[in-house]
Amino acid sequence: MNNQQNEKSNEVIPCTLRKPKISERNLVVMVGGIPKTTSLIVAETFGKEHKHVLRDIQGLDCSEHFNRSNFELVEYKDAKGESRPMYEMTRDGFTILAMGYTGKKAMQFKEIYIAAFNAMEILTHPILDWLVRRLNFEQSSY
Repeated sequence: MNNQQNEKSNEVIPCTLRKPKISERNLVVMVGGIPKTTSLIVAETFGKEHKHVLRDIQGLDCSEHFNRSNFELVEYKDAKGESRPMYEMTRDGFTILAMGYTGKKAMQFKEIYIAAFNAMEILTHPILDWLVRRLNFEQSSY
């Protein structure tokens, strides 16, 4: 069992070695100043094999312009150190891909991704950056 029993009460305290909840993972990362996710993260989150997510992306019937703007084929190193294909995708790319995933669990994951993209966009908004720089400047003036 991954829980520890608190000796002073019957309260169960989660062990720190637990696997993080989906909402706690870095579902969206900054790539070149743009919030993106990857086909690997989508596969893990939706409980799909990565090769099936790659197939799903390649099978999307989007315009060439949309594909170029929202899906970038890149490589990553697997556990054996071998290069493997992976897609980085924008919010719009993720939205188009995830539309094809159905069911209650898929809908929950879609909502979590949308919240993650929204949070990343807020954190990288130019006005927030300006405010942080101004606050740092004012604090350094004291």
